[in-house]
Amino acid sequence: QIFGNMFENDTKLTTISFAGFDTTKVTTMYEMFKDCSSLQQLDLSMFMTTKSKTHTNMFAGTNRLWKLTLAQNAGYNNKWGLPQVPSINTKITDSGSTYYVKESKWQQVYSGTAHAPNGATFDTPSAVADATPEVNAGQAETFVWSNSQYLFGVHGTAPWQLDPVSGKMVFYTGTLQTCLSVIANLNDYGLNAETLVKDISFNGTVRFPEDVTQLFFGLTSLTTFNGANVDSRFTSDWTSAFAGNEKLTSFTSGSLDTRSATSMAGLFAQCTALTTLNTSFLDTEQVTDMSYMFYGLSSLTSLTLDLNTRSATDMSYMFAESPITSLDLASFNTGQVKNMRNMFYDCQALKSINLSSFNTQNVV
Repeated sequence: QIFGNMFENDTKLTTISFAGFDTTKVTTMYEMFKDCSSLQQLDLSMFMTTKSKTHTNMFAGTNRLWKLTLAQNAGYNNKWGLPQVPSINTKITDSGSTYYVKESKWQQVYSGTAHAPNGATFDTPSAVADATPEVNAGQAETFVWSNSQYLFGVHGTAPWQLDPVSGKMVFYTGTLQTCLSVIANLNDYGLNAETLVKDISFNGTVRFPEDVTQLFFGLTSLTTFNGANVDSRFTSDWTSAFAGNEKLTSFTSGSLDTRSATSMAGLFAQCTALTTLNTSFLDTEQVTDMSYMFYGLSSLTSLTLDLNTRSATDMSYMFAESPITSLDLASFNTGQVKNMRNMFYDCQALKSINLSSFNTQNVV
């Protein structure tokens, strides 16, 4: 019997039931499913291949086929044309739910499920064919695109995982890349960070680079940030690191360490939903640029500061356009400050301010 080209070019075919099929005498399955471009799942658990020797391009062009079940003792020619798994985060839709490619490999389901497989992974489709006689020795076995309900990626050497439903993004042990914003990083994976990312946390030890300019800038759906498990001892440039997060309501510094900071320009600028901000983690002894640091915090009515500002040279727009009602800046050393332009501009709710320690001799 010959099954060659049986379903070739059936481009709208999405499911096939093989109940009643007898393949015990089949000798060739050449290009059997070739270019069935809509086929996503295929159960061949009743296909006996002991007499079939020709499987060349059997699955060629089945580019959406993400789940394949093969019979016990199945054996296939590794030229069977099974396509390579597409790129990471490619979407899979199954029974109304959405899943994503975790890595571009086929994976044996083994004792897991189709969307949480825990068996061996295979770098190439031909490797799946080579493994089938051994893998399927005792029972029918299912192979799927390695997938999960989460989105995945890497920032520098730090892997991350993102739940597209809850918006929770977790970075894992590694070092983040210098001057690469989360927005740009996700864009490299074809993802929109502005709408997806709602919660950021860290697991293991995640090292910040020397320059984190705009690292978390403009994440307009971000509501929660927790800096626990971050090592930022050597980070010097914090310019606009958290700026423009207009829905951020919970900021926990965790293990953030700013001892090496030289610039905090625009650090929290226009985080317009923040109602409280604990600044006790800020070590500002070496910071020269504090311009726009708390600019436009339009929901923040109080701010407690005990900062060492002896190195500061620029405080322009530092508190501008905020509804703070009182400020005690008695801890400020402003002897090196040259620019205080619009430092308290448009602070229309400000009723009291302590500037008793201010030295303005170098302001120009």
